[in-house]
Amino acid sequence: MKFIKRLIQNRRPSNHGKLVLELGGLSDIGLVRSENQDALLIHRDPVLIGVADGMGGHVGGQLAANETVEQVKHTVLEAWSGRGWSWSQSWGSLPAPGETPLLWWVLQRALFNAHDSLHCLAARDPALSQMGTTFTGGTFEQDFFFWIHVGDSRFYLLRNGQLNQMTQDENYANYLRQTEFVSEEVLSTHPGRNWLCQNVGGEKLKPNYGRIQVCPGDILLISSDGLHGSVSSGEIRAILEQEGLSVQFKLSALIRAANREGGCDNISALVVEVT
Repeated sequence: MKFIKRLIQNRRPSNHGKLVLELGGLSDIGLVRSENQDALLIHRDPVLIGVADGMGGHVGGQLAANETVEQVKHTVLEAWSGRGWSWSQSWGSLPAPGETPLLWWVLQRALFNAHDSLHCLAARDPALSQMGTTFTGGTFEQDFFFWIHVGDSRFYLLRNGQLNQMTQDENYANYLRQTEFVSEEVLSTHPGRNWLCQNVGGEKLKPNYGRIQVCPGDILLISSDGLHGSVSSGEIRAILEQEGLSVQFKLSALIRAANREGGCDNISALVVEVT
């Protein structure tokens, strides 16, 4: 188990105004898988975070997750001037100037660049034709966090003792839950419960996105399903809201909790504490 990065300690990075963020990420192979196909994105200035959970075999899954993280990072940084956000002229015309916040267009461009890159890689190597990845992540503008989401990784917000899931799982289990009203007991053993309805690198891509205004005391969590698929929301909340503990300690506790439940998948988590 390796602590990936810990950033922004008692600092004020330039893309989130007066807020101070402490953040870190941790990824673990788990107890069953032979390789880790998750990838974390953590960048300090501008603050940019994300989790990708790859699929498509040993080579394909790792490649899809890592390539997506790198493409998203590269694209978003292209839009960052050091003092604010702008639309790169190399991307052509802004799709709908003034109607949608600029950062949503930037994040969407970043994810579509990753999507196109995976298609190009698969076109050159048929062994990669089934690769793809989830991606959930985002960045800040002043006191707003802008996020984008594809797949079944999750973004949570812990505020005033309430842990709220901000994204919807884009998998077959959630589709059945919402359209067929299938019981949780049936879904827990359904053979297709983890099939993704869309992924970066798949046939079509229509990311979901949103923004929230954050405030001191908030804790943001982005996780792969190796964590939230094994550990209850109540236990996740209890770990995150412990006072006096570092982000690193909380991340380690989340990973240990998932491994206690069998560690059947790779486990990744990003935590941001706002003060």
